[in-house]
Amino acid sequence: MGLDRRMFIRAMSGGAALAVAAGRVSALRAMPEDTGAEAGPVRFLLSALPLWTEGEGDGATGPMPDMARAILRRAGQPGHLEVMPQLRLYDELMRAGTVVFALSDNHPPDSRLSGTQLPGTKLPDAPGAGREGMPAIVFVPLAPVLQMPLAVVARAGTRLASPEDVRALGPVASTRTTGGSVARLMDRLGVPLVPAPSLESALRMLRAGRVNGVVGAEVMLDALISRLGLADELGSKWRVGVMEGWLSCSRDAAATKAAQDLRRAADELRAEGVFDQIVERYLGVPVQPAGPVP
Repeated sequence: MGLDRRMFIRAMSGGAALAVAAGRVSALRAMPEDTGAEAGPVRFLLSALPLWTEGEGDGATGPMPDMARAILRRAGQPGHLEVMPQLRLYDELMRAGTVVFALSDNHPPDSRLSGTQLPGTKLPDAPGAGREGMPAIVFVPLAPVLQMPLAVVARAGTRLASPEDVRALGPVASTRTTGGSVARLMDRLGVPLVPAPSLESALRMLRAGRVNGVVGAEVMLDALISRLGLADELGSKWRVGVMEGWLSCSRDAAATKAAQDLRRAADELRAEGVFDQIVERYLGVPVQPAGPVP
C-alpha cells in the first residue's frame, strides 16, 4: 500500500529549505554510486521563503542561495539553482528513483547536532508509519549546517522568564513552514500554535493582539523586529529550544558520490563558520550560539 506523499509533506514541511537533484535513476543509467561532479551539473532546488530566498534560478539571492553556492563550490560540483514552492520541493525530495539533496530542519527530533552518522528519518505519528510495506525512512540526514536558538517573543507588558511563563501565554503564532520539530516542542509545552503565512505576518498578529506570542528562529525574530520597528511594542523574549538545519538527501541519493562530496563540503563550511557569516550578512544580526536550553 503506497504512502500518502501529501500527508508526509504537510507534517514535515520545515523552515528554510533547499534541495539538490542530480537526476532520475533508471536501469538504463549509471548506478547512484557513479553520480558526482563528472556526471555534469546538478539541479539545486531552493524553497521560496521570505528572508531566505529571493528571486529565481541562478539569479536568486539570500542566505539559502549563497549557502547552496558555497556547498557546490567547495564540493567542486557544478549545479544550477531552481526556486520553487516548498511543498513542491518536498514532493521532489520524496519522489522514488530521484537523487535529491535538501537543506531543512526535518531531521531526527532533538538531535542537537549529536553527529552526522544518522540512520535516517521517519515521519513520527504518520498514519501507517511502521506498518508492513510502509517505508520507514523518508530521507537521510547527511550533515548539520545551522544551529539557531528558537525563541518565543510576547506582547508588550508580558514577562517571559521561565517555561511556565511560556505555557501561560496561550496561543502563539508560527509560520506555516515551521518544521515538525518546532510543532513537537510547542506541543510538549502545551502551547497552541496559530499558523501564519510568514514570520512578519505572525509579528503583526502579535502587535494587533490576535495572538499572545510568536515562536521562530531567534536570528529571524531579531532581524524582523528591527526592520519593522517593533522593539518598543513587544515584550520580553525567551529561548525555548534549538532549530537545526541539515543537509539531507533522498534514500536513492545516499550512496552517490555527490552525497559524499556535498556532505564533506557542508561539514567543512560549518566548521569554518561560513554559514553563520552568510546568515548574518543578509539578516544584519549574528546567529547567537544556541547554548543550554531550558
